[in-house]
Amino acid sequence: MRFFFLLWLLLSANAFANSNYFAPFVIGGAAATAVVGTQTAVYRALVQNELKNWSRPETGTTVRLENQCGVEAEFHLAGNNRDNYLLLGIANRTPNAIGIKTREIKFIYDNKRDRFPGFKSEMSDSKIAAGWWQVTWIPFPSKDEFKKVDQINVEVPIWDEATKETCLIKTSFERTNHIEIEDHSYSAVEFLIDGGAPIGQYGDIEELGKPHGIVAFEFNFYLRPNHGLGFVFSNENDFDGSNNQKIINEFDERRNYSAAISFFGIQYIYRHFFTQNVYLTYAPSLGVQFIEDSKENDRNNRESSTDFAFSEKLMLNWRFYQFQAANYEMMDFFTGIGIVHHWAPTPEVNGQDLSGNRLNAVVRLGFGF
Repeated sequence: MRFFFLLWLLLSANAFANSNYFAPFVIGGAAATAVVGTQTAVYRALVQNELKNWSRPETGTTVRLENQCGVEAEFHLAGNNRDNYLLLGIANRTPNAIGIKTREIKFIYDNKRDRFPGFKSEMSDSKIAAGWWQVTWIPFPSKDEFKKVDQINVEVPIWDEATKETCLIKTSFERTNHIEIEDHSYSAVEFLIDGGAPIGQYGDIEELGKPHGIVAFEFNFYLRPNHGLGFVFSNENDFDGSNNQKIINEFDERRNYSAAISFFGIQYIYRHFFTQNVYLTYAPSLGVQFIEDSKENDRNNRESSTDFAFSEKLMLNWRFYQFQAANYEMMDFFTGIGIVHHWAPTPEVNGQDLSGNRLNAVVRLGFGF
């Protein structure tokens, strides 16, 4: 729930930023010391989703408070599965209106490399009237760069509308090295379709014949980069080469039958990244297997089997394209190749044992966000 709440918060904050309207996520704006009302839960959610490997040991948060250029500024580092963000709050304590040069905010990595915000749409400068404040999210250009950075200096340029003078608000973040956190950008929800052909059958299942192919659908979600859960449905059909006369007679009196094996299961997914776009997944699952005739003459005499089964899938995946959706959400498109293994220990049709193992080679197409 915390992940989806933060996702909603980030999307909302970006929308506010584009319209130059900023919601009071932190009551009192910059350097706030008291949080009241419904904003308490929001502020706590922000702290819980901060980048813990950048937190100060003495405070347990990433907060940095600065009083510079006549303004008070509050900085946090937070992130979701796609991006890391600078939470920037500024309270204008000057007698004049000020402006924030949002596009010119600078991140200096390890005192060596300058980077600018990774806004996914055109961003304009914002203004704060005297005595007012605002809070907004500033996206870092790449979440993956954080794995190689130990210090980030932040420079926020502001200007005084009356004097036209520009001033820099500065702060610094240091990584806490003893806290290990995965920093990969990754899709958190995925929809997949796999299709392929059989490469082997072992055991009594050979009596049913050889299927023409397999098609499978998956819905997966990840709360961590490497670990996820999902649902899988697969279907293998046209077992038209039976070696067992009893199965033919039971499925179809004309001996021209077409059987189907369906599987529905719940799976665990382990995902290992080789690069940001190439990764391996292994997904074991437990579920129910159904064997039935798909072209039966007399459906009143239908014979079928319902049994527990085990499945596992090993896939090499490649993310080949990213699409920027209208609500600032990134969408991945990926493909892959792999092997699917099914094992059913107890299926039986018309007294014939159909236990055994089935192997299929598959190709994949899917998208995630």
